[in-house]
Amino acid sequence: MRSRGEVGQPAAVRRQDLRRTVGHRTAPQLRPQPELHAEAARRPELRAPLAELTRADLALHLRAHEAAGLPATRRTAATVTMCLNTALTYLLTQPAQTLADYGLDDLDAFLRDLLHTVYPPRG
Repeated sequence: MRSRGEVGQPAAVRRQDLRRTVGHRTAPQLRPQPELHAEAARRPELRAPLAELTRADLALHLRAHEAAGLPATRRTAATVTMCLNTALTYLLTQPAQTLADYGLDDLDAFLRDLLHTVYPPRG
């Protein structure tokens, strides 16, 4: 059984990852992501390479969840991956009020709530 506090460690790691990745709202390594997805929608030949990157991202998240001691499955890792990838896009592109509307103005609370939703505390 996992107590409520046990999600804290993975949340802290994810929070550090988010802050390091976003760092500056013009993070050059992230700007191409939404553009790549849009381009793959227009150009089917890009879908297979993008799918490989997407699967690798999911596998990385799954291993990270398992390493953190969470009861991870592909489905739970996929849920967190999709939420974090969308959050990153919003963090890079949205004004402060929109970030607040989505709870992204407090990354600690956002990540804690996300992980508690996907991995509910027991007990």
